[in-house]
Amino acid sequence: MQPVTFKYQDVKSFLKQASKVISAAKQLRKLPENQKISKTLVEDILKEAHTYDDNPWKLFLFRQKIRNYHVAISEFRGKTREQIESKVREDNRPDETLIAQIKEELTKANPSKEDLKDAA
Repeated sequence: MQPVTFKYQDVKSFLKQASKVISAAKQLRKLPENQKISKTLVEDILKEAHTYDDNPWKLFLFRQKIRNYHVAISEFRGKTREQIESKVREDNRPDETLIAQIKEELTKANPSKEDLKDAA
């Protein structure tokens, strides 16, 4: 699951869709009688993501990837790392290489940062 392009609105909608996928995948880890989500919604979301089963490790990796996208787009919009993530454990740092790549792609696709202020 990737954003269509690195235009600001596409990345933003990708992050919204990813949050739905994460929520659905978290519900799928529970016993069926404890799941608080409709089966059709789960099927639709997971069909779109087409990468998930009940493997919690895949969910963890996907969450880490989305976290990196979130940090990159927030920094791109001018937030400091302290504003985005105030407390980060030493063993739980984001992937700086991936964040730099995402920000580079965002810069190429969105030449004017003034447009972003209007979109927010």
